[in-house]
Amino acid sequence: MRNLNQSKKCEKTNEIISQLSYKRAQELYGERLPDIVQTRLDQELTSITKNDFSDLYLLSYNLVKRANEDGEPVYTHGLVGASLVANMLGITEINPLPPHWRCPKCHYSKFITDGSCEVGLYLQDNNCPKCGEPLIKDGHNIPSVVLLGRDGNKFPDIKIEVSERYHPVILNNYGMTLLKKLEELTNVSYRQIPLDDSKTLSGFQYGGEFDDSDVSKDVFKLFKPKKFADIVKLFGFCHGAGVWKDNMELLIRDGKCGLDDAISVREDILAYLEQKGVDLELSVKVMEYVRKGKGIKKEVAELLKSKGVPEWFIESCNKIRYLCSRAHALSSAMMAYRLAYYKVHYPEVYRLGY
Repeated sequence: MRNLNQSKKCEKTNEIISQLSYKRAQELYGERLPDIVQTRLDQELTSITKNDFSDLYLLSYNLVKRANEDGEPVYTHGLVGASLVANMLGITEINPLPPHWRCPKCHYSKFITDGSCEVGLYLQDNNCPKCGEPLIKDGHNIPSVVLLGRDGNKFPDIKIEVSERYHPVILNNYGMTLLKKLEELTNVSYRQIPLDDSKTLSGFQYGGEFDDSDVSKDVFKLFKPKKFADIVKLFGFCHGAGVWKDNMELLIRDGKCGLDDAISVREDILAYLEQKGVDLELSVKVMEYVRKGKGIKKEVAELLKSKGVPEWFIESCNKIRYLCSRAHALSSAMMAYRLAYYKVHYPEVYRLGY
């Protein structure tokens, strides 16, 4: 049982998190929030309040805010990238909403929810139809169920890493130390690096030279990514267990599936089963079992087959020992991409910083 002081403290923390989240959301999307933004925020804040997660969010908010004020780059990864609340609080750069345009001046917004666009980065450049301002493209399309779980009570996975010379948080990251050095030496903010730079993308087509693992070298050599979303997909292969070697590697090489259908992250299971007409509740159950390495039960496999799910998909799921989230793969891809940008555009400075 909580005492009265604990309850009041928790209520106050919940109130702070809610106020900060809505304040930022209204700065981006207008005083009257679009339904899709309002619904997602309400859903997440309900889970945070109900499960007493607000202290963790507030601590993370304060840590990242302090690091930013001190001019230190921050690398946040884990499931936190699937949280709109975390994005509004500045804990993560990743906006999990569907691909969309938003106007920084009049707050016009338009969301693409028909599956015709993978992420906001690939939306067409447009000007605001109301005020003529160039529209901002955003949204990485990460379903809330990945963050909250079936029952809305999944513990938020928040990992924060900073450079080695900054010590108020638990994890130090050499990549962030290098980013900080490169930012200072080039006077180019890593947050301003475009994720569709052709010269940077070409650097990933020569065997994953920006990652030391054998798996990533094999993956990048095989696919030669042409866009940032491909890099995210490939990092998913690299960060899982039982996902690439003797699994997706063989299926793709044998022509049983393509890169688009391949299982790389948890969300791929949801998307594929939804495409086959499997209801959301069962799709989520399958995703949860597979991501933990528990596979698909025989009776569930038969039900999936009746929906047209092929044998290769089920066999692949049964080989997976761990499957990371798209948010985690995305964070890792952004880190590697930014370092690659400095490497290909400022090679001399990169060597000096390294």
